[in-house]
Amino acid sequence: MQEPSLLPELCILLSLSGVVFQKAEGTCPPCSQNSFCVNDTYCTCNPGYTSQSGQKFFTFPLEICQDIDECKPPFGIYCGSHAKCQNVEGSFYCHCNIGYKLLSGDTQFKNSNENTCRSKKILVFFVFLTSFLIFSLSLTPEKIFFVVGTECGSISWKEIDNGKRRKKSKKFRKITGLRR
Repeated sequence: MQEPSLLPELCILLSLSGVVFQKAEGTCPPCSQNSFCVNDTYCTCNPGYTSQSGQKFFTFPLEICQDIDECKPPFGIYCGSHAKCQNVEGSFYCHCNIGYKLLSGDTQFKNSNENTCRSKKILVFFVFLTSFLIFSLSLTPEKIFFVVGTECGSISWKEIDNGKRRKKSKKFRKITGLRR
């Protein structure tokens, strides 16, 4: 008959010392708002958000995921010339400054490579001079000014706004110094 050996018990004891408790598969912890479960074991914030604790992965159900302001440092998104960054919840977009628009007609874009912001104003100015009359035209998308005058200083002009003839505006008088 063989004597009992302690070796099997020692083997079991050594095996148990390396065991780590692991949750059952498919049981994700409850994730907070603006976060989602990863690998059924932990949570991470949605893109455009960061955890208040600074941890990328967490299991604490009350962890807060807050919006990242991509328009401020350290991100400081550069939208290009004549444009600025606008932060929105979970994201951002770029838009043209006042007085500018995208060539495509869109109102938003994501980065400086998509920036085609151009001035809304189309300025055309010409003067035709004869011995009797001076004609000039100033054109913007909103208004067209026709100025007709003589060498003697008698000046007459009309402002056309979106196809409608209008009276002289104070702004035009101020810019040109023309008075009737």
